[in-house]
Amino acid sequence: MLAWLGFSLLYYGAPLPNTAYAKLAAGVPRALLWSQGLAYLVDSLSRDVLLPITLAAAVVLGWRAGGRMHRLLVLGVGAQVVYVVAVGGDFMSGRFLTAPYVVSVMVLVTAVFRHSRGATLLGSGALLAAVVLTGPYKALSPPVEPCRVPDHGVTDERSCYADFTALARNLHKGEHWIYQTHNYPKEGRAWRERGERVVVGPLVGLAGVAAGPSVHIIDEAALTDPLLARLPYDYEPTRHWRIGHFYRRLPPGYFESVRDGVNRIVDPCVAKYYAVIREVTRGPLLSRSRLRRVWELNTGRYERYLEGRCD
Repeated sequence: MLAWLGFSLLYYGAPLPNTAYAKLAAGVPRALLWSQGLAYLVDSLSRDVLLPITLAAAVVLGWRAGGRMHRLLVLGVGAQVVYVVAVGGDFMSGRFLTAPYVVSVMVLVTAVFRHSRGATLLGSGALLAAVVLTGPYKALSPPVEPCRVPDHGVTDERSCYADFTALARNLHKGEHWIYQTHNYPKEGRAWRERGERVVVGPLVGLAGVAAGPSVHIIDEAALTDPLLARLPYDYEPTRHWRIGHFYRRLPPGYFESVRDGVNRIVDPCVAKYYAVIREVTRGPLLSRSRLRRVWELNTGRYERYLEGRCD
């Protein structure tokens, strides 16, 4: 883990993924995040019957029948679930509970194996049967459902896109892959065909792949934008927001800066901050100046720039 964090800091200029900076410091009140996280947990558990059973069984069996390592893993599963709730969960049902689920399966199988190989084989067979009956068909071709987003913002995203992106729908290429007929790839191809060099919008997945490397997408949700991810999100109680997507307002001059490759941001403090970000993310990897900027950025030296103090 330390080796990876060190590499990430050196190469990307930050120890954590850009999405962490975009999502975790958005300024949403902590009480709202806990409420949203509980809604995410309830939604995820209600959609997948194996998930709560597996987590609960791993906690009980791993703690009682396992060894010291099993108990540590059980504590890790619990800590991860609490963390997911604390940060508000996610808009994609079940996604952030995948790691606790996988670890729980490992705990169950190895804890039982300590006492009985026969029980292990029987339990593994039962688990495999359950997975076969409830899992792969969803992975290959999830049931297509109307993509309704409830008030809490959590939905079954796999079902929303299944008709276009499910594996079973894309095993054979006819005139084109089925996923390419979705509106997002169409939008990306349209940008490329119109010769767009810079566009603004949240479509950085399927649309970004279809657009190709010649189109720069300024991601309003800041998931792929290192400057916007560090700018404060203007949280207002009456402003609509969906967990995982906190749309920033572009600083005046930022679009022109990306388009022209010249720092044209109007606010002098944000302009200086952008200069630091550009050197960290685009400067020569091992230059002394860049390495100094990486250290200063991650130790908070430039936070005052975001507060309007850059004299």
